[in-house]
Amino acid sequence: SGSALTLSTSQLTVAKNTALGTQNLSKNSTNIKIGSYAFTASSADGVTISTISVTAGAAAGTSFQNLKVMVSGTQFGVTQGTLSNNQVVSFSGAQFTVPKGGTTYVDVYADVLSGASSNDPASILSGLSGTGVTSYNSVSLASAVNGQGVTIAGQPTLLVASDSATPAASQLVMGSTGQVLAAFRFTETSNVENVKITD
Repeated sequence: SGSALTLSTSQLTVAKNTALGTQNLSKNSTNIKIGSYAFTASSADGVTISTISVTAGAAAGTSFQNLKVMVSGTQFGVTQGTLSNNQVVSFSGAQFTVPKGGTTYVDVYADVLSGASSNDPASILSGLSGTGVTSYNSVSLASAVNGQGVTIAGQPTLLVASDSATPAASQLVMGSTGQVLAAFRFTETSNVENVKITD
């Protein structure tokens, strides 16, 4: 007697990547990951993805620009410069393959504008098209998948204070060099992001 065949009822499953939580972002940030999705193919067949549709968040028009999709570090499709609220953006580029029984992560990046506000979700994986690697069956998205939310934090705050290493008041010898006159401690107190001192 021959071996029994098991038919896969779903060649591709798409879910929010649970390794990425809600993002706490600063305004005027560039190239920030605002969403991540796990594409998992069945053990029966891999899937070749041709197009992906992403719906921007409800406040995307004033929050984000330069929306793009990255797959394993490679950009998929063309960057969408400006956005409107709830805009559906379609991406197509060099096809990529989700191997059978494997998972490929698809990430959504954008720049955060100065007028940004919190979005939950910041992106929605709202469509895709593809085919089975060996079956050539058409593959599409069963239902839209909400991505991560983003919270827009305030600007970083820098506190400048005299450090305990400041030397005590004393008289210095004229012409001497390398004397420490004061020491200051710089502390970022908002826990928003690192601060780079330029001047």
